[in-house]
Amino acid sequence: MHTNMFNRIIISLLFILFISEATAQEKGISFFHGTWEEAIDKAKSEKKLVFIDFYTKWCGPCKSMSDEIFVIKQIGDFYNQNFISIKIDAETATGAPIAKNYNVAVFPTYAFVDPQSLELVHYSTGRQEEEIFLLTGESALKNERRSSYLEKLAKEGSKDLSFMFEFAVYNASKWNRELADKYITMYIRESGYNLLNPGLWWYFNTFVKDKRNILAVEFLNNRDKYSTAYGVKKTDEIFFSLFRSVNEAVELETAPEFPGKEYLKKKLSLNQAIRNKDYALAKEKLDDIIGNPEGRTADFCRDINFMIRIPGGKYEDEVLAPELLEIYFILTRYAAYNNPDRNEGSVHYNYALLLEYMIKKSRTEEAFKLLNSPDKGVGEYSMRPPGLEKKPVKR
Repeated sequence: MHTNMFNRIIISLLFILFISEATAQEKGISFFHGTWEEAIDKAKSEKKLVFIDFYTKWCGPCKSMSDEIFVIKQIGDFYNQNFISIKIDAETATGAPIAKNYNVAVFPTYAFVDPQSLELVHYSTGRQEEEIFLLTGESALKNERRSSYLEKLAKEGSKDLSFMFEFAVYNASKWNRELADKYITMYIRESGYNLLNPGLWWYFNTFVKDKRNILAVEFLNNRDKYSTAYGVKKTDEIFFSLFRSVNEAVELETAPEFPGKEYLKKKLSLNQAIRNKDYALAKEKLDDIIGNPEGRTADFCRDINFMIRIPGGKYEDEVLAPELLEIYFILTRYAAYNNPDRNEGSVHYNYALLLEYMIKKSRTEEAFKLLNSPDKGVGEYSMRPPGLEKKPVKR
């Protein structure tokens, strides 16, 4: 009976993951499937740059970009209109020489090549969200924002304000935080601008996640000014995002009040109890936050992904303590049942992964008891979004 219950859950999870993937398949980038030489010829005839997605078969961020970003309609519309796009596996016999020619060292790398000269005019790297990947493509079309131009000015030690801002944006977009922070700091000091400047406000909202950043410090020290300028709701959410990843309770205790602060204190207390292996205290903290996530259910469901480590890969042989297994199970099930975004694949994946672990390693009566319906949060596992009631059963 218990095995049948597990099987039904696993089948439901597989169906949910299939639906999640299917709904994401929109019309995106149309990649050219000919040879490199044919792509160059096509770009010449259409007077476009060549966009190259350099990837490898083992690169997780490469796969994520293909599955989640390249398929977006807005991305496809822009890239199809402006570039001849081609995917190149940097480790194949035909792809490796091309990757070497353009000094590709990390994956994914996005290269934009002039088909006439075969010169690299712009490149970027890393997993990028939709807005940033659009920015990457737009930058390839404007000389003053191309990496080739910006890196030349950087070597020359340019003090031009426009250059400093664009170079900070470019480095932030490819996760080079050190250079981004260096040049945005230079820009602020040379220009005298603060967050009332539209460009800096956009940069702050787009790239700054660390409350120690110079722009974050400016924001935190002048809350009233920016609340007046941009609205209390917006500034409150920024406060929440800047304190979301703090690891020390004292940082939250000494912080000014903001919506979500109590949730962050609860989450941090739970995290610390788990890390300290004080599982009795962790159960208390878990019961508290599940019972009342302070209006932050969606945030908690996302944060759970970073609170657990399910054995697998190099940790395949690791055995979870029964107390920790119970905590992980409650967390992953809560996320799978309660996440408002029913198409968010990671919460379903983690739940399935833990159930698989339980089947393989923990076929005990205590483990099976965990499958009883939860007494807090949503009581059943389904793809129905919040607010959509269950269809009545006709009898």
